[in-house]
Amino acid sequence: MRPVSLIFTFAFLSFSACTGYASEVVFASLNNNVRKQVDRFTRLEVYLEKELEDIGVTDVRLEVFQDPKLLSQSLESGRADFYFDSPLVAAKIGAPAGAEMFLRRWKRGVGKYHSVIFVKSDSGLQSLDDLRGKRIAMQDPASTSGYLLPVSILSGYSLPLAEIKSREDMPAEDAVGYIFTGDDKNTALWVAKGFVEAGATDNVTFAQLEKVAPGQYRSLARSSDLPRQVLLKRKGLDPVVAQRVADVLTSMHRTEEGRRILLKFNKTTKFERFQEGPEETMAPLLEILDTLAGADMNGW
Repeated sequence: MRPVSLIFTFAFLSFSACTGYASEVVFASLNNNVRKQVDRFTRLEVYLEKELEDIGVTDVRLEVFQDPKLLSQSLESGRADFYFDSPLVAAKIGAPAGAEMFLRRWKRGVGKYHSVIFVKSDSGLQSLDDLRGKRIAMQDPASTSGYLLPVSILSGYSLPLAEIKSREDMPAEDAVGYIFTGDDKNTALWVAKGFVEAGATDNVTFAQLEKVAPGQYRSLARSSDLPRQVLLKRKGLDPVVAQRVADVLTSMHRTEEGRRILLKFNKTTKFERFQEGPEETMAPLLEILDTLAGADMNGW
């Protein structure tokens, strides 16, 4: 009598061969806190396994990477099938591997956002060119709205950038000195206190500032709108598997169970398809990356 495990293995392999689809689907993220990321994904993992089992998928898992190059290589080799991240980071990592924009992920009820460079209303600064020789507060090197987009705005106006380590430091006369505050609240506080001449944040935070302190801040410039978060898929992924994953994820917000699971997954509201195609979605992000490539940047 054959062991049960061997019978199951034979049956599973036969089923997989008949369907022609991979038995494993791997999602990826880039983060230093592996345990926290895996915990957030657990309920979504179980849900997807249940919904994908009829096409032969028996294992859905999240692999957390700490090295961007290794993540890009994994997308290229097929070790990872999908990748969650903010749009610019995702584009930088996914583009060399030929990965495609797949779905938009709404986070905290926001589907798209932009960056705002702002000053106090009584500031003498009237244009971005007035920032030469001045200081601007930014969130941190990993922030899209609080760093990457503001840098792309300033670089697009051919303004030289220089990181400063202390808010008491001043940049060269023709340069814009940027300094990290670590948090959007600190950025607003530093502008309010006059520690820096300008700040950068996302439009949602800027709207909250205007609500809390009406008339005290004004915008100097804003970036174009970007998806709040995205899901990329690797090149060459079986289209049937990709279609089923898209169908499952984009319908979850329509049920109570689905909404609960999405909320657990880092405050996700819903997934939706991009109306434009993957190339059209990726193109403006690549343009921003080209702009960033010529800037003096920390950790990019």
